[in-house]
Amino acid sequence: MQARGVTTQFLLMNKKGQEEVRREFHAGLEAMKNFLISGIGGGFSHLPLPPLTRSVLQYSAHGVYERGFLVDYDWLRYGIDLCYTIPSIKLFLHSVIVPIFEAPNVYANRCGCPSMPPHVVEKLQTCARFLTFCSNPPGTNEGEDQLSSAIMLRSIGIEVWAAIGEAVRYQADFRDTLDVDLTLDLFRAPYDLGEHFVTLRAELLCTTTNLCRKFEPQLNLSAHDPLAALVRQIADGRNPPFDGEQLEYSRVNQTWHTFLMNHRFLIT
Repeated sequence: MQARGVTTQFLLMNKKGQEEVRREFHAGLEAMKNFLISGIGGGFSHLPLPPLTRSVLQYSAHGVYERGFLVDYDWLRYGIDLCYTIPSIKLFLHSVIVPIFEAPNVYANRCGCPSMPPHVVEKLQTCARFLTFCSNPPGTNEGEDQLSSAIMLRSIGIEVWAAIGEAVRYQADFRDTLDVDLTLDLFRAPYDLGEHFVTLRAELLCTTTNLCRKFEPQLNLSAHDPLAALVRQIADGRNPPFDGEQLEYSRVNQTWHTFLMNHRFLIT
């Protein structure tokens, strides 16, 4: 049973015990705040993300400015820049940070890193719940009206968001040269002898094979093109090579494959 977010057990404690619980609670909040501000805000302010991710953040940030969205009056005291960055902050949190914090071992294992201890996973998941709580409008979280510390949590959340806003503005402040980079990579690829490892889902490999089969005439750059021959071998007379049932099976199973890229242009 709870009364305004405070358990009956807490109410029955003696005064000394209650003070000890309060100190631990506030110390935990302070530690979480410092971790999020220094880890997310400070970390991502000095670690450039992949150009594609930065391009998405840049596009979203500029879109808010150009469309002239109304800003929340309560946020104006923290600066107009932060107000216009809030949609990009939410995008950054829910697309990058929160998914990683909710399942840290999944991403760690995918990157070849060892699994984290349970107590570390629990702390990261707590941070994910806190960030999700603060990203929702006030009063929309389940049980928030009975949570006595809701105002304090949102106050800490604003400090965290301000730090993340700085990181988002840094990531969004760059020159988008994706078209130039793709063109240069296309012409340099045949002369690149370095080893490049790629990790892809089985679903994506099957879909790519279907596309290669569909556009085989455009891919067949020579009389004995190895890619076209490989696709025909995989298809074995089927068109498409992988039907809808097989694609759905590979999507549900979420199998990942890591392999060494072969520079096909050098052997064409």
